Amino acid sequence: MSAITGLTSTLVQGVNSVQAEIAKVQNELATGVKTMNPAQKGIVTRLSSQVAIYSADAANITQASSVINVGQTSLNNLSTIISQMQQLATQAASGGLSTTDLASLNTTFTALASQISAAIQNATVNGNNFLYNSPTGTYGSTTNGTITIQIGLDTTGTATIVGQGLDTTLAMLVTGLSISSQTGANSAITALASGLTSVSTAQSNLNAFSTAMASDLASVTSLGANLTTTINSLQAVDQTAAQAELQQLNNQQSVDYYLVSQMNTEAAAILTLFR
Repeated sequence: MSAITGLTSTLVQGVNSVQAEIAKVQNELATGVKTMNPAQKGIVTRLSSQVAIYSADAANITQASSVINVGQTSLNNLSTIISQMQQLATQAASGGLSTTDLASLNTTFTALASQISAAIQNATVNGNNFLYNSPTGTYGSTTNGTITIQIGLDTTGTATIVGQGLDTTLAMLVTGLSISSQTGANSAITALASGLTSVSTAQSNLNAFSTAMASDLASVTSLGANLTTTINSLQAVDQTAAQAELQQLNNQQSVDYYLVSQMNTEAAAILTLFR
């Protein structure tokens, strides 16, 4: 009798164990995430943290790229303004113009000059502007006229964008020039040529920064996607395998229930002998 009772207890424990496995597999199928051991969980946690950092890096790069794009538009405007000022200065430098003519040209010249500062200021996006000598950046640290942007997993992964200093190099074009005389016009021609060179240099620099940012964005996006694929491979449930395991567990449960029932029947039959 005790042997039957002990065997029945063992079978019941087996039934409970199978039921726990069934519940686990059913939960995995419902969530799509398999049950992981502590080591696997640690890996997923670490990789998920890296994915989050790469996502933040992508946001930094995208924001910086937006500021660069706006800066490039402003530089195009500056180039147009300065070219127009050059035309006026060249016209004023030619002999034969009356004082009235020179004054009229200078009025237009001065109006154009007043647009230079505005064009530089208009390159600002959410307080960020790369055309200044000392740019600002909410997504990086500013030191000595440069912005350091985080593009890696730690502080060693950075990109630097240098301020173009047009607020300094073009300052004379805003207030220090006049073409109301032939002499002033000649001076303006020299200064405007220098200013246009500064704008051209800034355009080349921002184009280089833009190319670098595009490459950095592609890199961090790819790294994040690869890590996400790795995470999914670690925790994603193989639906086919899980369904097969669930079927096997259900079959085992049916067998265990049958055996427990048979043992209970045998135990009940033995008890009738002692009545």
